Amino acid sequence: MIKRTGTQTWNVRFVGSSNSVVLHKPDDASAQLWNLETGELIAEIKGHEKPIELTVHENGNWVLSSADGEPFAQLWDAQTGKVLARIKVHPEGGFNPTPTADGKYLAIRSEDGTAAEVWDVAAGKVIATLRPPGGKTIYMLQPSDPSRILTSDENGNHALWDVRSGKIVKQLGNVSSSGLDEDEYFDPSTGTAMQLFDVGGEITLFDYRSDTRKFSAGPLKEVAGVQFSPDGRTLAVRFTNRNDIDIWDTASGKRVATLEGHTGPVREFTFSKDGRRLLSLAINDNFAWAWDTATGAALATFKPMNDTTVLRAEFGRDASEVLIKTDHTVQLWQIPEVPVLRGRDLWTAVCAGGAAVSERNPDHPCLRTGPLSATYYLEGAKSWTKWIATYLPFRAEDEKASAN
Repeated sequence: MIKRTGTQTWNVRFVGSSNSVVLHKPDDASAQLWNLETGELIAEIKGHEKPIELTVHENGNWVLSSADGEPFAQLWDAQTGKVLARIKVHPEGGFNPTPTADGKYLAIRSEDGTAAEVWDVAAGKVIATLRPPGGKTIYMLQPSDPSRILTSDENGNHALWDVRSGKIVKQLGNVSSSGLDEDEYFDPSTGTAMQLFDVGGEITLFDYRSDTRKFSAGPLKEVAGVQFSPDGRTLAVRFTNRNDIDIWDTASGKRVATLEGHTGPVREFTFSKDGRRLLSLAINDNFAWAWDTATGAALATFKPMNDTTVLRAEFGRDASEVLIKTDHTVQLWQIPEVPVLRGRDLWTAVCAGGAAVSERNPDHPCLRTGPLSATYYLEGAKSWTKWIATYLPFRAEDEKASAN
């Protein structure tokens, strides 16, 4: 247990992958570094005269302390509490500390504001100075690739740098951050790294491995959100004024599918772990949709039982299970492993055990033990039609054809 004195609220910051945590009082010129396992105080972060700001990184074992109006920042080892470096910064602030994705390096705007200095955190020294050819360094961005740092000069031109050599890898020109959540992808096992930028108002994918622009996914003002699949092979894009979802192949730069069916703009979506399926929810649309991302086919639509409102939808233990969170319940569903049925075949489905159902019987054992393992809604279903209409997408004319 970590004990501290006083009644004032403390801010808590966990430090990367270490066993350390920083406790900091608002408007205080110091902070405390504690060991989470032993509950012992490691060190007091001090040396400042004004209220400090702390920078930590999810993958870094260090803490950077700074204060407005002071011409220095201090880099601390989170495990030992020792000062790794005392860094000169511009007293007016704006030194924009930017760690690389792995937390091993830290880019800081130089004291004169004309360059970015790259610090090796473990060594506590500068290993490279990045000086943009087009003007002063305005700010730095952290690409998903840990070997890269992105700088912007006073003219709005961006350059991609190798942090170890201090050389420009690629001049990106006048681009800016997309401002979208989840607009980056990085896989440390393969080195795959991609990021979406705003290029002339278009959301454009940049591949750090090939240092090339891949494709434009749509106008920034129309894009509401994006998400990469876990393997990075697919990008899903939703829009502010459209009811569909675009699916892009990141390797080829081609749009492979457009998912259509929602009656309002999509408000959120999520990939299955294998990237083969997508769940989506829309505004003013109380259905959760499951999609095949390769073909664009709708696999199923889920309407919660008891007329509750869908709040969230996510995959369960695998891509066949769907967890629906409503305003009153949490419901577990299973995506039926049967094809979308049309016309007179609307009444036919295949049970998990292989038995065929070709009758309008809501009490058939298949409904209780077959494709849907959770039978909450089926218990109250009046007919076999109800189940098909609720969980498998079909057209109104198909239902009429089935009645003939």
